[in-house]
Amino acid sequence: MQDVARWQQFLKQRLQSRPLRYVTGICNQARPEAPCRRHWHQGLEAVFHPTGSGVTRLGHGQAITFEERSVVLYAPGQLHDQTSAKAGEDHCVQIAIPSQQRAKLRGALYLPQLQDPRAITEFQSLSRGYTKASRTEQAFLNARATTLILQMIHLALNWRDAAKAPSGANFVREAERYLRKEFQNIESLEQVARHVGLSSNHLRHLFKTVHGKSMIAYLNEVRLERAQSLLTHSRLPLKEIARLCGYKDEYYFSAVFRRQTRVAPGHYRRASLP
Repeated sequence: MQDVARWQQFLKQRLQSRPLRYVTGICNQARPEAPCRRHWHQGLEAVFHPTGSGVTRLGHGQAITFEERSVVLYAPGQLHDQTSAKAGEDHCVQIAIPSQQRAKLRGALYLPQLQDPRAITEFQSLSRGYTKASRTEQAFLNARATTLILQMIHLALNWRDAAKAPSGANFVREAERYLRKEFQNIESLEQVARHVGLSSNHLRHLFKTVHGKSMIAYLNEVRLERAQSLLTHSRLPLKEIARLCGYKDEYYFSAVFRRQTRVAPGHYRRASLP
């Protein structure tokens, strides 16, 4: 929470100041077999992921799962790496900030979905890099990059606030209710998102922000809770219990059950007998 307050203060100060200096832009091909090693930048970096997905880990251990069309903002000097789960592109824009503000800004901000087509176009343009810009061109680049970075900070902070607002909590509660009612028939998280009325990416990140765990983890908890009850209070075979709990077959059910509880379903049933 303290890091977020620093980002809010930085945004407020920069809105009343001259443009920052655009440093460079980079467009990378992100692949699962070629993770980005831990590094840091002297300036502030904004990374737009138009395609692909994965996870970035900060120096103090925090992990941020990014999805397609998401943006991650890294404070100056913030150690981070990146591992892609699905191949895609990274559009990176780096901008210098004054030393007195650089020392105060920490951590990272996350925006799950960038919808503004003009901002997306600007990311694509600025990530090309302009190494031989004239003084006039540099001034234009400074203004454009500053506008883009401040817009991303503004959107990311607003999204965090929205996730904590009653409306955000209502979406999560409805998702929880649906997961508990339809756990046997849910085939994908997109099904839950359609019911709630949000995009799947938005709902996933909203759910994790408000509830503290992913939707798939919550769904597995609901299913395993039902499985434990059936194992204890019924004589149904594992194949039928797997079907009633929403698993495709008894082997997958047994693997998930063992991973989560550290015991096999049959052992759990025997240990639960009087």
